[in-house]
Amino acid sequence: LWQHVSCVTIVNSSRPYYCFECHPMCEENSLLCLKTNVRIPIVQSIQIFHDNYPSYSTITRSDGFIIRINECYIVRKQDKNLSLSKYDLFFIERLWIDNNNVIQASGFYYLHSYETFHEVNRKFFSNEVFRFPSINDSININSIIRPCYILDTGTYCKGKPICEYSSRILTTDLFICEYRVDKSAKIFTRLPKSKHNICNMKSYCFDNYIEKLTIKREYQVC
Repeated sequence: LWQHVSCVTIVNSSRPYYCFECHPMCEENSLLCLKTNVRIPIVQSIQIFHDNYPSYSTITRSDGFIIRINECYIVRKQDKNLSLSKYDLFFIERLWIDNNNVIQASGFYYLHSYETFHEVNRKFFSNEVFRFPSINDSININSIIRPCYILDTGTYCKGKPICEYSSRILTTDLFICEYRVDKSAKIFTRLPKSKHNICNMKSYCFDNYIEKLTIKREYQVC
């Protein structure tokens, strides 16, 4: 496990530092190891937010689940009556702790094809989603269920990421995104490459298929 000295804010490098996987207490009880409170703050000089809340790149939830910025998660839907799905897809752009010591996350959602307004004959990939504009509201991190992976078509056809929480990623947690929609979810615009989610395709964290997938847009919303 690699960690940057500046990320974990090591002040005295002469003293031994143990990450949350290698701490001596793990030898006594491995469950304690998973619940070590890892909070990696973002250096104040590079924060772009104008409030006084401290921002973090990584925060550990009370159950040991590690949450990071610039990653996507499946979250519980606030109002289950508004959609066919019980869950939303949420990309985290910022993590912070408010005045009540509650950890909050902000970012943007991805919409499923059936959550958009489109032509009747338009076809989609069965797992295609669309980037929605960033929101001003925040979500409580306790609503996060598990990570998911939203890839561009080229990356999706080559393989899939290796999940740190399980040996295999569910196909239901893999999605394709090539377009964004406006706030009315009516206007579709192709995402520039700079807006695609970055996926590390090194062999230690990405499982390449023996043969690339061939996919077509054949799914229609009834």
